[in-house]
Amino acid sequence: MKIQSFYLYRIRHEEHYQFLLRFRGLLETHPQVAGVVSTMLPEFNELFNRERQLVDAEKSSRHTEKIAVADRRRDRAIVGITAAVKSFIHHFDPEVVTAAKSIRKLVKAFRKEISKKSYSEESTAIEVFVDELHDKYEAQVALLGLNEWVTELAVAQSEFVKLFTRRNSERAAKPKVPLGDIRKQVDAVYREMTDLIVAYTKVNGEENCALFIDELNAWITYFKVHGHGHRHAKKSIKNVTVSSIPEQVYTGEPVIVLPEVFYKDEKLVFAVDYELSYQNNNRVGTAALFIHGKGAYKGKMLMSFNIVEKRE
Repeated sequence: MKIQSFYLYRIRHEEHYQFLLRFRGLLETHPQVAGVVSTMLPEFNELFNRERQLVDAEKSSRHTEKIAVADRRRDRAIVGITAAVKSFIHHFDPEVVTAAKSIRKLVKAFRKEISKKSYSEESTAIEVFVDELHDKYEAQVALLGLNEWVTELAVAQSEFVKLFTRRNSERAAKPKVPLGDIRKQVDAVYREMTDLIVAYTKVNGEENCALFIDELNAWITYFKVHGHGHRHAKKSIKNVTVSSIPEQVYTGEPVIVLPEVFYKDEKLVFAVDYELSYQNNNRVGTAALFIHGKGAYKGKMLMSFNIVEKRE
């Protein structure tokens, strides 16, 4: 009998701990197997308990969830500015279009700057972005009515920095214990234990260990799927639901619609989770709306909406 190979380094901290918790539980319910690895159990239990303490400490940070909420608030403000500017690109007033294009150029450069940046680097870029909107682009922001959005982004940024600074101070006060090093140590002990169990079955037969190995393999399969198996897999944008799009009135300009998009019960964020493109939206008739997956979402979804003549 074999125990499935499992690259524990691929799964996240919480999942790693949960897997080892199941492994230890199996040893407790199969005392004969535990006896095979009895000399290794004290070291395994000590490392496991240290990992549990570190994982619990990481989860219990008072500011982590608040930081995530503040970061999402910043993202919503950035998306709001992006969508608002985009809606003015086809405005009937040339002055408005010029203002929108100049800010759109700034937004594109800013979004490129913050892609794949750390929290600290992103914060610096946001502060520069807000300062430019307040100073260099003050007239354009006023013309497009973006003052409330810019203020919202500035407030969200201030709250984020305050929380982030508090959390860093909190962490600095704690002893620095490398969770990654503990994981490597406990992984090595786990491999030695499972290798010894398999070797035991080859010498003494499978009778005492067969059920244990079957149950462990079942857990390995589970964590392969729900641990690292889906961690990097993108969700298909074709599985989203989209709010209904009412008839649009043709005004002589391309029609832009911004429906709400949901994946199960989660509302997706425009320009973060998906982008939109259009076809045949510059005349009366049926127009096409394409929803392109972005970030954690992949693929493309096609919808249609009707454009009707303006009624007198």
